[in-house]
Amino acid sequence: MERERLFKIDTIEDLNQLYKIDSKCHLVSLIDVTSNPRTYSAEDTEIGFYAIFLKIPKEDKVKLNGNRDEEVVANVTMFTPDSIIRQIKTEMFGCKQVIGLFFSPELINGSTFGRHFSEYTFFQYNHEESLLLGKEEKEVMLAIFSRVNTELHGEEDRNTLHILTDQIKLVLDYCLRFYDKQFANRHNQNYQIAQQFLQNINLYFNNGTAKRLGVPTISYFADLAHTSPGYFSDIIKKETGVNIKKYLQYKIIEAAKQLLVATNKPINEISEWLGFKYPQHFTRLFKHEAGMSPRDFRKQKK
Repeated sequence: MERERLFKIDTIEDLNQLYKIDSKCHLVSLIDVTSNPRTYSAEDTEIGFYAIFLKIPKEDKVKLNGNRDEEVVANVTMFTPDSIIRQIKTEMFGCKQVIGLFFSPELINGSTFGRHFSEYTFFQYNHEESLLLGKEEKEVMLAIFSRVNTELHGEEDRNTLHILTDQIKLVLDYCLRFYDKQFANRHNQNYQIAQQFLQNINLYFNNGTAKRLGVPTISYFADLAHTSPGYFSDIIKKETGVNIKKYLQYKIIEAAKQLLVATNKPINEISEWLGFKYPQHFTRLFKHEAGMSPRDFRKQKK
């Protein structure tokens, strides 16, 4: 029989039912998938909730990138609702233990820290950009997971959901801290990525790439660096201190000003050279950023 291509788990309740977990909480679940494995016919799984997998490899010590003394004893991967992930069985490959913390978008939408949830940019990282943990960091995560497990299996009261929400926020805040450390440890490598980006963005406007491909996007430069757009954006922010979206807009306006002053090209031609499909979009952006229209700017400078 041919395997199904996609298996959907829409809610935490569906997840608990799949793993035969008797839980009164329909917004949060914690599952040690190594002790409670489940297989199904589909090759991939689409989830309708957030997932954080803490994976402990069979080897006690794994050298970071294979050539550093720093020891990695666990890693963390995150998934957003509507993500497509491999079977849990595949996630367990090469691991001594895999624990999944799962929570519904409803929990975030109804919480006070939901307004700041976009700060947890690591949910947009690729699987290969997982969070690597040392021994002490792993113990921190396991301790929080243990408290979540206690709440899920204890007597439910009016404080249960509030406490679970706090513990999930604590997990995410520690992930931010540990990722900051990971970025710091990779400063030399990330510095080179940032410097290459600064060169690439200039080339993008100088060699006709913008005219051919359109206005610059984060995805384009992330692909050049072989990273996800989210991870790349965070590298640039940490290494240069600038927001990459704002920087790309700044470079567009900078290139436009140079062309307006140094050439007599029509504004429509400049707009096309910078990657704009419609000149009015270019004019609107320029006026918003420069405080005047491209035509008025040219008159002022000449």
